Amino acid sequence: KCMNGNVTMRDVKEAIGRTTSVKPQYMRLLAKGRQVPDESTIEEVAGPQSTLEMLMLFKYGYHMQVEGSVWLKERQDEMSSLKAKLDRMENSLNHRGGDLAEFLMQLTKVGEVVGSYLESVDHVPPGSSCLM
Repeated sequence: KCMNGNVTMRDVKEAIGRTTSVKPQYMRLLAKGRQVPDESTIEEVAGPQSTLEMLMLFKYGYHMQVEGSVWLKERQDEMSSLKAKLDRMENSLNHRGGDLAEFLMQLTKVGEVVGSYLESVDHVPPGSSCLM
């Protein structure tokens, strides 16, 4: 897309972010084989009356964020499934005298799953982007 020469690389990152939903802090812009600072303008990097081709790379934090989000979504789905199963079993116990031993076994399984998730989350450094 055509941009004014006074547009900064930060502005370019924000424009890319609006299109791709990638936050600017997770982008690195390369032009002419080197990373360009956010404060640089297109004209400073390309020169007057020139065009500029750039390459956008993802910073490491982006992959942590995406993988962390996927992990959390998967765990959320698993927990929802287990909760639904426990709700059905509880309903069966309350109304039809279902199998208490089976219910307790499933409840123990849920406790183990939750414990493993908590242990996994404990290994995420404070302030890490992968849980945001």
